[in-house]
Amino acid sequence: MEGIMGPATFTILNNEADTVHQAELKPNSQIDRKRLPLLTNIWTTLGASEAQFLAWILLCSSSHDALHPDDWLPESAAISSPDGPAHLPTIWGSQKHKWHRGHLTLQSGSPLVQKQSRDALAAVTSIAGVDKLYETAGLENTMTPPRKPVKIPRRVVRVGIPTKEKVDSWVTFNNMLAGDEVLVEEATRILRTAPQWLQRCGIHANMDPVLGRCSWEEESSICIRFRQTQRRNLQHVDRTTMRFNTCAMLNKLQKICWPDNANFEIQDVECVSYIAHNTTTAKRLEGMITVNYRPHTPMEQDILVGVLLAMYMGNDIPDGEKGSGFKWCPLRNTLAYTACTVTRVSARRTTRGHCRQDIPLGMYDRKQRRWTLKGNHTEVDKLMTLIRKGDDVSLAVLEKMRAAPWKARPPNARMIINRCEERDDPWEDIPQEDDCT
Repeated sequence: MEGIMGPATFTILNNEADTVHQAELKPNSQIDRKRLPLLTNIWTTLGASEAQFLAWILLCSSSHDALHPDDWLPESAAISSPDGPAHLPTIWGSQKHKWHRGHLTLQSGSPLVQKQSRDALAAVTSIAGVDKLYETAGLENTMTPPRKPVKIPRRVVRVGIPTKEKVDSWVTFNNMLAGDEVLVEEATRILRTAPQWLQRCGIHANMDPVLGRCSWEEESSICIRFRQTQRRNLQHVDRTTMRFNTCAMLNKLQKICWPDNANFEIQDVECVSYIAHNTTTAKRLEGMITVNYRPHTPMEQDILVGVLLAMYMGNDIPDGEKGSGFKWCPLRNTLAYTACTVTRVSARRTTRGHCRQDIPLGMYDRKQRRWTLKGNHTEVDKLMTLIRKGDDVSLAVLEKMRAAPWKARPPNARMIINRCEERDDPWEDIPQEDDCT
């Protein structure tokens, strides 16, 4: 149907088929992460295999409480790691690590997160982290989609044998044992006869839904994450107005570079933002703007127009210097001024598939976690040349920006983990001579 801002499409989704059926168990604290190898060794010493211990984790995750009456019922557990074959004792890293890269996931055929709210929840968690699904302060008057997270307590699972006082309630509220009296009686008898020292051995894990990457970011040509602090009056801009202003700014930039290309429509632009929960008077707005991939327009040209938009938004060049006039504030919709900072810019790699790559925008300030344009940067000079005149020769700017030096990129999580490991003494294997020659 046709609307004021353009055509609108209604899609009827099947609640049973179009759902996400995964949840991930994450350590509740560093102590729980370090205790997983110790707990695994205890169970393997008693004769349990790794598959049996995974089944016990699945059974512990099926027990709900009064805060989660209609809880999700997992059906299987699996482990995976991007570094190679996964091993349960080291899936959360060893004691010398501070972060873990492995995943302990639970699967089920029943829905965990509905398809209608997946994009909204994935976009919020992509910007603010998974904690924003439970601490919903700041989502009331911001540019979020209609479906917002509901404030519910976080699900914490205890992997371990319950105490004798809690055995009856633990068995009663277990969804896998419900409905089978024989299993209930046998489980109650076995848990009550467990030694007291084994009842004290346990860890706590947070159960969070696996949302994956937001489809707005996954299907976009370019994605811009921004942050803006409002110290005076809060600018309450609705999401439709924000999309309309961004679309108009994209068309202005495209007319300078490639005037023959088709104009951007409002359905080509998506945005989501929230107000970070803080106790100060200054409110920090964090959000994400995506430009959808257009099959009938060269992808590189749309990416460069999006990079120009990111440069206008995060331009912190002081007044009077070269390029200080190329600014645009997404909240106030004013040119030659911006109080916004760009934290990350990612672009689509190919026309097919969902592989993406970060685009450097000047120099990355690790302390403030943002891109800055202050100083002499070759990429910024080429972008300013592109603003004056855009042609196919200027597409080489994108390849040069993709091949930027490593020092201009955000820190890599894997290298941080490797730096935190306890390295061996380099002089350990060198034989010591008596004369020290």
